Amino acid sequence: MIGLNDPPKMVHRSTVTVPYFEDNFTGERAARDEETGKTYYVPDNMTYKDWYDKYVENSKEHVIIKLAKSNKIKGKVNTSPKLIDVSDYLFDDKHINKQRNHKVSKEDAIEFIKNAVVSIERWGGQFVCYYGFEGATYIDTVKKNIRTSFRRAEYDDKTEKFIKGVEDIDS
Repeated sequence: MIGLNDPPKMVHRSTVTVPYFEDNFTGERAARDEETGKTYYVPDNMTYKDWYDKYVENSKEHVIIKLAKSNKIKGKVNTSPKLIDVSDYLFDDKHINKQRNHKVSKEDAIEFIKNAVVSIERWGGQFVCYYGFEGATYIDTVKKNIRTSFRRAEYDDKTEKFIKGVEDIDS
C-alpha cells in the first residue's frame, strides 16, 4: 500500500523501489555457470578481469578449444559430447576393417562414442568425430553411418597431441 509499505509516487517522475540490506555480506557474491545454470560464489573483491581469467579464459572448455585450434583440428568443439544412439546406424566395415585394417567392431566403435571426452562437429553437425583416450569414431548423422573408427594407437601426431593435452587437463 502506498505510504505504508510502498513509498509515495510523484506524478511525472521516475520512481523506483530497491531493497535494503544490512551490511552483513559474507565476502562472496553469486555468479552463474553459463553451461549448467548453477550458481557458484566468488570472492566479493575479485575483479572482472580476475574472474574472466579464472572462469572463462582458463576454463576447461576454453583451454580445450584453444588446444584443438593449436593442433589445427577444425570444427565445433564439444567438451561434453552429445551421445547419439547409433545402434541403427550402418557400420562401414569395408572401409574400417577391409581397406584400413583398423580391427574395430561396431561394438568397439560404440564404446569409443560412449567414452568420448570431446567431440568435433563439422558441416553443421552432419559429421561428428568422437575422441577418447581409447579410440575415435567418426559418424555421418545424415546417412546414419559409422564411417570410420580406430584405436588411439592409430591417432596421427596432431590428434595424439590434442588428446594428450585433454588428458593432462583431466588429471
